[in-house]
Amino acid sequence: MATPARTWTARVVRDARTRTLAFSLLFFAVVYANAAGYRSTYPSAADRAKVVAAFAGNKAALMFYGIGHNLVTVDGYVVWRAGGIMAVFAGLFGIFAAARPMRGDEEAGRTELVLAGALTRSAFLAATLAGILVTVVVLWLAVALGAIAGGLAARGSAFFGLTVVSVAAVYAAVGAVANQVIPTRRGALGVSGAVLGIDFLIRVVADTTDHTFVHWFTPLGWAEELRAFTGSRALVVVLPLAGIAVLVAVAGVLHARRELGGAYVAPHDTAPARTGLLSSPTALALRLDRVTIASWAVSIALFAFVVGTVAKTVEKLGIPDSLREQMKKLGGIDITQARGYVGLTFVIFVFVLALFVCAQLAAVLFLGAGVLFVALAPRLGVGLLYGFVSLAFVWELFGALLSFPNWMLDLSPFHHVAPAPAKPVAVASAAVMVGIGAAAAVLGVLRFRGRDLAGD
Repeated sequence: MATPARTWTARVVRDARTRTLAFSLLFFAVVYANAAGYRSTYPSAADRAKVVAAFAGNKAALMFYGIGHNLVTVDGYVVWRAGGIMAVFAGLFGIFAAARPMRGDEEAGRTELVLAGALTRSAFLAATLAGILVTVVVLWLAVALGAIAGGLAARGSAFFGLTVVSVAAVYAAVGAVANQVIPTRRGALGVSGAVLGIDFLIRVVADTTDHTFVHWFTPLGWAEELRAFTGSRALVVVLPLAGIAVLVAVAGVLHARRELGGAYVAPHDTAPARTGLLSSPTALALRLDRVTIASWAVSIALFAFVVGTVAKTVEKLGIPDSLREQMKKLGGIDITQARGYVGLTFVIFVFVLALFVCAQLAAVLFLGAGVLFVALAPRLGVGLLYGFVSLAFVWELFGALLSFPNWMLDLSPFHHVAPAPAKPVAVASAAVMVGIGAAAAVLGVLRFRGRDLAGD
């Protein structure tokens, strides 16, 4: 018979299942694609040496992926190329994993109902953290299996997965503290995200200067110093474990001493009126999400800067004919030219923007789909949208590489995104996607008007 604590843990895992599955599939695909692609595209040491010479010392690449070690090996390349960026996304995963079952449920009134039953406050917090831990373990399994499927050693793959998800676990603990201190879920997400942003900036400074010792003060730095496959440092695991233990202990003390629904940074009873962006529902939505929008805009601009800088080095590479042929399947472009490389990454920008739409429910096709999903199934809508975006992206990526027929590739919206500036924008395809998105949005709005506010 399940105890109340186990029941709540299962509820936390179930509520996070869509996000966990989406991140897990993405991490598995990224690791596998980097491992298998690097091995098949650069089979000889000479080919790999050219890649290392062009990218390993590039400041923009260091900023984005961190410092690489032994990049002429497949495992060393995967740890650098995939692990560097996945560690940041793992931090985001941990932040979101803590927000919903803690401050989010408390704001919605669900926590009060749970505590009115057989759970004490300490048991509730422990059960919540246990549920978050389960989702982190699933993410670890996805990374490890992706590496194993890509031909890497099982033991090293397991340790590589640990280096990535250690960041997720630490930031889940950061989120646990933030959700005790800040009175709203939105505010707690903002504070936790700011901590992750500072962590990333510190890592950039450490990786692009001679101050690599700074790594030892941040979770992203710890992940880099674990050095999976390239002289693994198992003892470094003590640092994230200690950080998690301290943060969880702080969260427990704060949780026990505050009132339900309260926070240590409580809103002021009075404050000067700030009426900007209150003229309409649209303006209010912009006001509520202005910080998030600015954060995403800065992140995308940073990514664009890295892509633009790295693109200049592509023309200096002796890219094998096999890679050129594979890349042509992803849009018929020549990646030996800077314009072609930028065009190849254009679809990634679309994917990031689509994830922003998922998170905010606010390009146009995914916006319309999101409105319709939420109108038809309020509880599942955002999860369905995440699944739609992730499946469409993976379908386009692997479908093209596996030479799916055109009619199957056409099922993914990403297949209709032209790799600008390498190719001109497909106006007809863009118009069709805008039309479908607009129609879905109209249907969603009509559905909203025809049902109860809290209904399904």
